[in-house]
Amino acid sequence: MEKHIDHKECWNELSTWISKSITYLKEIEKEQKLDDDSKLRLRQKELNYQNTLQKMRELENIFHSLKE
Repeated sequence: MEKHIDHKECWNELSTWISKSITYLKEIEKEQKLDDDSKLRLRQKELNYQNTLQKMRELENIFHSLKE
């Protein structure tokens, strides 16, 4: 028997995970004494996560507009 996958729930969990990761990266940057290279890498990861989250929102809007 095939297990049903709740895509909306997966999507929401992924979105939540990315948001929490962004927050975590910001906390690391504030709490730890990092050299400039480490700060830059951390910031790049944060920006990548933010861009991913933005793309997810854009896709979600497209899906919603297609349903209408």
